Amino acid sequence: MRKFIVFVLLFINGFFASAQLVWGTSNLNPMYLPKNDFLGLSTRALANDSVALHQQFYRAQQQSLSLLSGWSVLNVAYSPLASQNLFNPTTTLEYFHLGNFNWSLLNIGIAGLSHYSVYRKSTQPWSISGLKTQKRKVKRTIKINMALDCMYIIAGALLKQAASVNSEDYQNFQGNGNSIILQGSFLLFYDSIFLRKVSRVQI
Repeated sequence: MRKFIVFVLLFINGFFASAQLVWGTSNLNPMYLPKNDFLGLSTRALANDSVALHQQFYRAQQQSLSLLSGWSVLNVAYSPLASQNLFNPTTTLEYFHLGNFNWSLLNIGIAGLSHYSVYRKSTQPWSISGLKTQKRKVKRTIKINMALDCMYIIAGALLKQAASVNSEDYQNFQGNGNSIILQGSFLLFYDSIFLRKVSRVQI
């Protein structure tokens, strides 16, 4: 009988010792299991990754739009300084700066609305599948814009050839043609950077 009691005591002592090794605590409550279990780690990592992707996706758009905003503001500020007769042009250079000024005013409006649209979307409820859809739409829009940029460049070149040297519109067509070529070339460069930044977000 005494041996049986000793055996039972040793068994109980061994059970508690084993439990301490498994749960890492003298309390046998399973709630004390380590919180860094495999499932917990993977769930938290997935949540953190999705938040990071969300921030990266919208940050890439805002940064790209800031490039367009900066270029446009620079043109609006510089054009009046570079032309003494900006709003009553007579030379090719004056028409060129007026064209840049008008293009940049339009771009500032577009960039401002786009900044607001991106910000508004970034604050709405989202999911990974929703981000993938948004990314596809943004990339498609940028590619369409790049095609339009090429058309702007071609249109500017054609405009320069539309009037003969002795024509009254020669200075106008030359200046505005150069302006359209410049702005179209910048927009093509800008959209290329925009597309690359959005494509690098691995959603």
